[in-house]
Formats: sequence, C-alpha cells, structure tokens
Amino acid sequence: MDALLALLLLIAVVALISTHQSLRQLRTALLALQARVEQQGRQLQQLLGQQDAPAKPAAQPSPGPTNQQARPQPDAQPLPQASLPSAGAPAGAPAGAPGFSQALGRHIKANGLLWLGGIVLSIGGLFLARYAIDAGLLPPAVRIIGGALFGVALTLGADHLARHAARFDIHSPHVPAALASGGLITCFAMVLVAFEGYGYLSPQLTFLLLALVSLAASSLTLRFGPLLACLGTVGAYLVPAIVNTGEPHLAMLLGYVTLISAYNLQVAMRVQQYWLWWLAFAGQSLWFGLAISLAGSGDLPLLVLFTLATLYLFALVPKLGWLLRQSSSAVLPLRALLWPDKTQLALVLPLVMLLVALGLHATDNQWMVTAVLVTALFYGLPLRHSAFDALPFLALAFAFVSFTAVAPVSSPEGSLPAFSLPFLFVQGNALLSLLFGAWMLHRQPQRRAFHTLLVVAPVLWYGLSYALAPTAIADQLYLPWSIELTLIALAATFAITRVKFALLQLPLALLANFALTLVLTMLLEAGPLTLALAAQLGSMAYLSHSYKVRLPDWLYKLALVAVMARLSVAPWLDSYASETLLGLHWSVVLYPLVIALVRFASGYVGSAPLQSWFRGAQLHLLALLVTTETSYLLNGRYPDLLDPSYQEACLLAMNWTVLGGVYLWRAPRSATTALVLRCWGWGLLAAATVMQLRISLVENPFWHAQPLGPLPMLNWLAVQWAIPALALFGLAWLRLAPALWQRIFSLLGGLFAALYINGGIRSFFHAHSVLLRLPTTQAELYSYSLVWLLVALGLVVFGLRRQYLKLTQLGLGILLVVILKAFLVDMAHLAGLYRAISFIGLGLALVGIGWLFQRVRSPKGGSPEAPTS
Repeated sequence: MDALLALLLLIAVVALISTHQSLRQLRTALLALQARVEQQGRQLQQLLGQQDAPAKPAAQPSPGPTNQQARPQPDAQPLPQASLPSAGAPAGAPAGAPGFSQALGRHIKANGLLWLGGIVLSIGGLFLARYAIDAGLLPPAVRIIGGALFGVALTLGADHLARHAARFDIHSPHVPAALASGGLITCFAMVLVAFEGYGYLSPQLTFLLLALVSLAASSLTLRFGPLLACLGTVGAYLVPAIVNTGEPHLAMLLGYVTLISAYNLQVAMRVQQYWLWWLAFAGQSLWFGLAISLAGSGDLPLLVLFTLATLYLFALVPKLGWLLRQSSSAVLPLRALLWPDKTQLALVLPLVMLLVALGLHATDNQWMVTAVLVTALFYGLPLRHSAFDALPFLALAFAFVSFTAVAPVSSPEGSLPAFSLPFLFVQGNALLSLLFGAWMLHRQPQRRAFHTLLVVAPVLWYGLSYALAPTAIADQLYLPWSIELTLIALAATFAITRVKFALLQLPLALLANFALTLVLTMLLEAGPLTLALAAQLGSMAYLSHSYKVRLPDWLYKLALVAVMARLSVAPWLDSYASETLLGLHWSVVLYPLVIALVRFASGYVGSAPLQSWFRGAQLHLLALLVTTETSYLLNGRYPDLLDPSYQEACLLAMNWTVLGGVYLWRAPRSATTALVLRCWGWGLLAAATVMQLRISLVENPFWHAQPLGPLPMLNWLAVQWAIPALALFGLAWLRLAPALWQRIFSLLGGLFAALYINGGIRSFFHAHSVLLRLPTTQAELYSYSLVWLLVALGLVVFGLRRQYLKLTQLGLGILLVVILKAFLVDMAHLAGLYRAISFIGLGLALVGIGWLFQRVRSPKGGSPEAPTS
C-alpha cells in the first residue's frame, strides 16, 4: 500500500511540474485571443452601424428593440463543440493529425491538473481505506461506511457537474470524469477492505458489490467517456479472480463472464469505442481458457454453450445486431471473406479452444454431436448474411478434425467400416455439403464460395477419409466410396444437361470430373497419382476456357502447390524408390509429362498473374528434372540430403548454384512471383555455399583421396568447380545481384576456375589424383607455367579486344605471376646450356607477347588505344 501511494504521489508531482509552464502559456494565449475577439467585435459593430445608417430617416425604430438588437447576447450563443465534446462521439482525426505521443503530450498539458485532481482524490480514497484499517478513533464499520459514502459523493458530484457544465463554467468532460474515477476507485477499495480486512462481508455479497461497482463504472461511460469503461471492464473481469466464494461453480462463473461481456459490448457500441470490443474479447477468452483447465468431463456441454455465447456476442452481434435481424445477400469478393479482421478472430479462436476442450474431455459421441451442432450453425449463417459465406469451410475443417479424433484404427472381423459411426459421419457431411452447395448454386449462383463448396467438399471428405484410413479399412472402403463417387458424377452430368448457363455448368462439370478422378486416384500410388493430379489441373483450365467462366486464381495455385510439393519430395520417398512408368524410371517420364500438362493448362489461363505462377512452376519442374536425373544417371541414386557422399555433394552444389542463378534471372521478369523467386534463388545459393564449404574444405580432393573419374579434365572436378565458376561468372556478368555481390561472385568464380585448372593439370600427371602429398615432377611445373601463360594471354587479348580494363589487368597480373614462377621455381634447378636456352626462350616469348599486344591494341594505320573499363 505504501509503495502504491508513493508511486501515485510521484506521478502527481511530475504531472504538476509539467503542467505549470503549459498553464502559463495557455493564459498568455487566452489573453491574446480575448483581445483579438474584442477587436473583431468592434469592427463588426462598425460594419453594422454603416449598414443601419441609411435606414434611420425612413423608419424611426423604438429604443427598446434597437438596444436589444445592438447588445450582444452571450447566453444565446451555444458553446463551441470543441469545448464540451460528447463522450460517446468518435474522435475523427484530420489529415494532418499529430502522432500518438504528441497528442498524449498535448492532452497531459491541457488536462494535467484535472487528472492530477482525480489522482489525488484516488489517493485520498486509498488513504481513507488505510485509515479504516490502522486508526481506532471510530468503529471500523463507521469508517468503512464513511469511505464508501465519500466515494458515492464524488461520483454523484461528478454527475451533477456534468449535467450543469455551463452553470459551473466547465469546458472539458475530463473534470467530472476525474472525480467519478476517484469515487469509483474509493468504493472498490472500501468493499475490498470490508471483505479482506474485517470480514464484514460474505464472499457472495462481496462478489456482487464489486460487480455492481464495475458495472456502474461501465454505465458511466455514456456520460464521462471511455476511461470509466476501461476501469469498469477490467474491474468486472477481475472480480472472480479477486474474490473466492469458496464454492467453485463453473456455470455461474461462465454466466457472469458472459453477462459482463454482453454489457460491455453494448457500451462499446453505444459510445463507438471499438477498442472496448478487444478488451471484452480478451477477458472472455482468458476466462474461457481458465474454464477449460478447471472443467471436468461433465462440464463439456457447458463449454459448448459458452462457445456458442462467445460466437454470438463477438461475431454475430456486430454483423447481425442483438436480435440477428440484419441480413444481406450481396456478393462479396474472396478478399473480403478471407481478409483477417476481428470477426474472423472471434470465429476461429473460440472454435480452437473448443477443440482443445473436446480433446481433453470428450467421448466419441460428444465429438460427433458437437461437430454436427457447429456444422448446422455455420451452414445456416450464410443464409442470413453473405459476410459469412466462408463459414461452411470452417465447419468443414472443424468436422474433419472431429473425424480424425474418432476415426477407427482397426476394423472388427466381419464388420463393414462404411457403416460404422465415423464413416457414416463422413458420408453425412459429404451429402450435406453436396445438397447445400447445389441448393445455393440454384438460389444465388453469383456467390462463388458455394461453387467451391459444391466441388471441393464432397471429394475432400471421400478422399481424405480414404487416405487416412488404415490399409485394412481402406481396402474395404474402396468399393462403397467408388460407387458413391460414381453416382455423384452421374448426378452432376445429368444436372449439366438441365441447366443452360455456363456459370452453373462449370462447377457441375468440375464436380463430375473430380469425382471420377478420385475413383481412379484411389487405385493409384506414387507417380501415377501425381500424374493424375497434374491432369486434373489441365482439365480445370480447359473446362474453364470451354465454358467461358473464370475459376478463382487460388484454386489453380492450390493445385499447382500440391503437384509441386509432391514432385519436390518424391525422389526421397520410399514409395518412389522402385517406381517405373512405361518401363522406365519414373522421373524420366513423370517430370516431362507434368511439365507438358502444366504447359497445356497455362495456354487456357488468361490471368497475367496466374501465367507467372505457371511459368514459375514449369521452371521449377525443369530444375527438378535436371537435379534428379543428373544424380540418378551419374550415381545410380538420388542424393542423400542429410549425409551426401563427395560426388552427391558436388552434384548438389552445382545444381543449386545453377538453379539459384536461374531463379534470380527469372525474378525480374515475373511481377507477381518476383519476391518468391528471389528468395528461393538466394536460398539455393546459400545452400550451395554450405555444400561447397564441405567439399572444398573438409572433403577437398587436394588433401583427401576422392574418386575423380578416368579423364583428366572432364571429371568430378568440373562438376565441383568448373560449372559453378561459370554460373558465378554469369551472375556477375548479367548483374543479377547488388554490386557488392557481383564482386564476390567474380572472386569466387575466379577461385573455382583456378582450383579446377590446377586440379586438372595435377590429375593428368598423377593417375587421376590431385593429392598434394604426391611428388611434383619438372614436367608438371612447366605445365602449370605454360597453361597459365596461355590463360593470361587469352585474358589480355580478350580484354583488349572488348575494351575491358579490369580483365586486361587480371591477365597482366597472372602473366607477372607466371614470369616470377618461371624465374624463381622452374629455372632454379637448371644449369649450363639448359639454363641459357631456357632464358633465351623465355625472352623471345615475352618479346613475341609484347608485339602481339601492340598489334591487338593498335588498329591499322592508327595509334594504340588504351582499354576502357
């Protein structure tokens, strides 16, 4: 208590000091404003006198009315709206409104003394509560009653001041709000003192009194502003945590929380302060989570009712009103249905918490009954308002989670799984989504969400239930599932002949197509299943083009992602290990076929952003084809990503470097997927860097014996260093990265090229090995000089021809190193005639190179030109 009082006093002193200077400035501004108003009043009187002067000879007015008209009437003019703003009016910020910190500073400067008075009154109430405990001059009951009466008097006095603001010359609503805050805090403290300090009140009565004080604070929001609502809301939700009645009754607790939430929502809607919605939703959710931890198996129906109450208060009331009478059938775009806002949060979070409660306490029958209740509610709400068109999909997700919780893991011998409760639940949901989607398609065909529900939901129920069932049960499900899907396809085909509009024919055609495809898919595995999914993508695009009805882009994207995900992980799945298609290994056939299907589908898609997705998918599939086939053809298997061998690591580093460069090259040419391609490109380059560090440092063939292959230059050194060097040079040459990374790519490419050249020379002299511990012959030393001399000569000539100064300088630097090596290393062991001949030969070579440089640099008949950068 002492620490709290000290803190409040410190806040009061700081507020007083910060307000003193502001008051002086405000007084000066008011005096200047008063002088200006008086000046304008005098000017107005002069203008009025000039207008009335010609009219005086015509009609002589009586003195009474003339004086009354000339005299200003200050009482007849209302106060400006800015002087006494309504507590419930929403504060609309102008275009040039200051920031939150500036507004807060101005508010403190303008109303600092008012809130200082409220803080001092609260301190006085707390001191009174402390006095009620420590002092003994009067009986404790008298002191507590006196403190409570003091708090009530402050609140009533604040109400009186608010009602007669003009009479008391009050120009700010914060004056009565500060007094009311101090009074309510005092009443709250007196009730707690009577309960905790002296035991005068029973827990039940204390609970009731604290709740009444909190509700009173929320009610006074309509008169004093949102501060009272904050105090009342927080206090009301804290009451059950402060007071322990000794009788834990979950129904009473949740009922109290629901009533408090309903009252606070009503206040929030009245004063149009929607941050109170968030405060109330936070309190409701916190108590929901606490109730789940306290509940037992018998309290599950109560939690279900509390979930429905939460959905009603925070999701339905803002859209439909308290009596759920508002309705709308307007067609809303997909972005409006799925864009995250408070309504989506109020729908999803209670359902997630209910799933947690069901997982802790529910039986199989309770899972099913709850799912049926949620499904019925979420299928019925779109009939009332189109803003809830996405709710059937949320119900679909909830029902499917419920199915997975009760799905059987085995089937009793002689039983039919299709007629067990979980799979009857599957068939019932599939039939409900089919009938509801068809009915909404006929009643309101413009609402596209129900097109998707009709096409996706039945197939999804049958497909997922079959895929997740154990093998023994899945074998028994295939026949009934196939019969029902075939009947659905026949019904959809018959319905196509009965409707005339393409808008209605397309979802029916897709439903028939999906149902028959699923029948075939349940017979397929691994590669054929992936091929069937890709064929489904092509059929969607073709049917959409044929019926001239555009499907939503997200449907194509979802299908593309499904196909890409399967093909991206397929090489490392056991189910694909021995897979063959047409007598060949699966990847040789599957990847080209899927690329062709994606190419076929892209020809019937008119959306430009979607075309970028299809082009990116083709590029990704081509990259997968290159990656998998190079590894399979060279090693006979796909690489182990976690622990690759030397040859597998070389292939991965090479492929990832090349693919990263391709993605970065493709990114600027794809507006919608540029960010994704750029992220993938840099990610692949980072992965290639990690793999290069492994094979160039830990497993470097210069100090670890590695199987390089039979040929000197066309071996695994080319895979490890030569091809990545070319890819890095290409990245720098095409300027696909910032300037700093271009220089880094150039340096790394040069390093890889040098390692490859030296490694190739050494492997030629040491039986396909490049180990440094092997001896170096004189012929090998000369070979290094000769090869690098040719490399330097080529760089210099190319740089001079193309006018690239840096390339020319690089060639000259290499040439200088070669010359130094020739003098210091190659000729160090020669003597006599061999040394003389070697020096003569080197000198003639240098003279010839110099003459060649002059010839390259100087055109015929002209002077030499220096190369440019």
